[in-house]
Amino acid sequence: MEVADHDGLFLVSADELKYICTNVIKAMRDVLEPCRAVIFCGGTMSPISETILQLIPEDFQSRTLSKAVDHIISPTNVNISLLATGPSGAKFNFSFESRFDCKMIKDLGITLLNYSKIIPAGVVVFFASFSYMEYVLDTWLSQNVMANLSDIKEVYIYMY
Repeated sequence: MEVADHDGLFLVSADELKYICTNVIKAMRDVLEPCRAVIFCGGTMSPISETILQLIPEDFQSRTLSKAVDHIISPTNVNISLLATGPSGAKFNFSFESRFDCKMIKDLGITLLNYSKIIPAGVVVFFASFSYMEYVLDTWLSQNVMANLSDIKEVYIYMY
């Protein structure tokens, strides 16, 4: 069941109640009013003028300063690769129907291990959602992939 008010949306199921804030400006007012300064940092806030309109109440916007800087990682140090198959030769297919395939997830982990052995510094891995990330990490734990990865690199996991 869904119940909406002018500031958000309640999602109700048999065992769960969720609230999704749809009026971020109202919530941000509670953050901004008691503060002398608030700093927003991020790489995906462009165009910043649009972000300010969506986050900052109108009466605070005149006091807003913004600064944009170039990426700190040189383009020569970034490599984006598309892989169709894993080390076993099996096709990577992360569609909704097949994304929970344990053999494919293990192949993904082995691919990450192989890359981690030859990349001299850090590796960043993104997942489509926190719940899918948890599933993959749990699978890698049970398959010993995480232990092997931890032997090669320090592992930092951002959890919500």
